[in-house]
Amino acid sequence: TIQRGRAYFRRSISDGTLSRLSLATIVRDENDWGRTMPRFGTYGEAFAEELRPYIDALNTCHGTLHCPEAEQWAENALDEHLTHAEMCDDRAYAQMSRRAVLMGFLRGMVLYIMNGMQWNHEISEFAAWSVRYDMWCKMHFFGDLMHQEMEAEAMAVAGERTNLLDLLPTEFTRQMAQDMR
Repeated sequence: TIQRGRAYFRRSISDGTLSRLSLATIVRDENDWGRTMPRFGTYGEAFAEELRPYIDALNTCHGTLHCPEAEQWAENALDEHLTHAEMCDDRAYAQMSRRAVLMGFLRGMVLYIMNGMQWNHEISEFAAWSVRYDMWCKMHFFGDLMHQEMEAEAMAVAGERTNLLDLLPTEFTRQMAQDMR
């Protein structure tokens, strides 16, 4: 559960463990009251036969695979998420998004293999959605804890916070202020 996850990661939320996990959950509607129950079980031989070509494709892959489209997607996705983090001045989001993009890339590569080594728009869209969903879950459930821990670490290293304007001369340029930041 989210409560147990928060308790478990409370003391090590910014050490990389959480960012390595792919989080997915079902946020229950307050009116749901648990009426919808996921069903697990055996799906039979027909379903196994339907999956067999995909599983065989995954089992036959060895070594390093290169998919230029997937690599380009990952570069663009990382740039998009880091730009978002920079615009929001959110180091926690930046730290979490690096591995989320990597996991989205890996999901895309699995689908690429299962799709006969063909990258397409649907794979790209799914990979992008999975990164956004993973980041939403992480920031929604752990974002506050991540920000608190990162701030405490920064305070321990830097001591008291300093007003950067106090470190600049009386007259300064925009570039000097950006360099100081």
